[in-house]
Amino acid sequence: MTKSLLYLTVIIAILFVSCNSDPAGTYSLKPFFSLKNYFESEVKKLEKERLELTKTVTNEQLSETVTIDKINWHDELHSFMEADINKPALYSSYVTDSMVNGNKSVIHYSAKDASPAIKDIIIKLQNSVPDTIIITRVMSNSYVESIETIHYFGNGCFEINVDNKPVIGKQILFTLKGEAHPAK
Repeated sequence: MTKSLLYLTVIIAILFVSCNSDPAGTYSLKPFFSLKNYFESEVKKLEKERLELTKTVTNEQLSETVTIDKINWHDELHSFMEADINKPALYSSYVTDSMVNGNKSVIHYSAKDASPAIKDIIIKLQNSVPDTIIITRVMSNSYVESIETIHYFGNGCFEINVDNKPVIGKQILFTLKGEAHPAK
């Protein structure tokens, strides 16, 4: 009987250990502010409101404006969601700096080296709620270097500045501004 009790104890121990889906605790605590979660909640909030989005693209003193009444907020805020650095492979790639002044605070994540595409994220918070998020992304290959700075000001308002420097050809600079407002 003691032998069967020993076998039963070992089997229960093996089952208990094997059922732990995150043995190292890798996913339990995320070290960075979750942009993905924040923007997913923004999408849900914006979808409930009846808004229009005015988008203006400016390139070399030329601009074009369009107003959209059926907005796919997930698509509009996709660039911001994709900039989330809460991935286990990136946990050691950034230095965090923060500052608190009363009910205002700033969190700054900066890349330790040139390897990650996301170079900087600055999150300005008012009463622990982001009111401005600034993300700098650099992409480079043998054809072009692109520096993209994206700003989110809350409530569906954003600005994207892009500086493309091709190896051959002319530098391309453009700005896209999106401003959400109540539908008419």
